[in-house]
Amino acid sequence: MEINSIKDLIDALEGLGEPEEGHTRFFRGHSNAREYKLEPSIYREDNKYYYNEDNIIRDAIVNNPSEFSDKDTLFNTLVKLQHYGYPTRLLDLTTNALVSIYFSVRNNDKYDGEIIIFDIPNEDIKYFDSDTVSVLSALSGTRLLLPRSFLFHSCHVLFEHGARRYVLHPIDE
Repeated sequence: MEINSIKDLIDALEGLGEPEEGHTRFFRGHSNAREYKLEPSIYREDNKYYYNEDNIIRDAIVNNPSEFSDKDTLFNTLVKLQHYGYPTRLLDLTTNALVSIYFSVRNNDKYDGEIIIFDIPNEDIKYFDSDTVSVLSALSGTRLLLPRSFLFHSCHVLFEHGARRYVLHPIDE
């Protein structure tokens, strides 16, 4: 389906209907539908960042100490790094379709953008302070080289709704 206006988006969403009971709808917009892979940036470009993830985090903290606090959790550090454009194991989603539209057209004059829609079971959504989020965030600060398939399938997805941050349980188990 091609969307050329906000009205087209509204019509598409109305045609899709509401998510199934017990599910929440999320959106992801990206600006190059042909080449984009639905995976966190730390895994892109032949994993060149993944194998240096712990150093990327440490270097960012050392080079920008005023941006980070000893009181930050590793998850909060990853959120800040993601915000500043560093490659992380987080993948941003939103519950606002208009935000996904913005990211699908941002900095884009020559490619077709895309909006991906997820209807996620509510029981798979983890909050920022859950044990699951803490453990998965901690993997980023180690040199533990688990198979990429394990890490990607264990990867959780961050999204923000207002002041609340959530992480979704694995997309693919």
